[in-house]
Amino acid sequence: MGHLLRENSGSMNIPGLALERYFFEVFDGYMNGLKDLGIEPPLVAMVTLEGVEGATYAVQTNTFGDPMPTFDRPILSLPDCVINEYGHKVSYHRAIRPAFDALWNAIGYSASQFFDESGLWVGDRSRR
Repeated sequence: MGHLLRENSGSMNIPGLALERYFFEVFDGYMNGLKDLGIEPPLVAMVTLEGVEGATYAVQTNTFGDPMPTFDRPILSLPDCVINEYGHKVSYHRAIRPAFDALWNAIGYSASQFFDESGLWVGDRSRR
């Protein structure tokens, strides 16, 4: 995805909502491309953030005004996610969710706040 860090008032931030939106917008296309090429599942999706030590994962759900925690390491390798079969968007989102839950764990949340109850990535629900 390229360069994710943005400077804001002297600190480095990763715009969490924008990162995740982009990821999930393109992921279905990648899956369809692999299917069209005849690549058989299971498939493993691996997500790694590099150069993130000291950066915050900026999400809009922090309503208490508390400073967001920063990443404590330069490389954040998220759990590998297995996709056992081609399917619909929600099945892909459910398969990838453990990686994003781990990313949110790194900033102090028990799980990602951007998924709905069915496991579909929906973005920032507080803005709805």
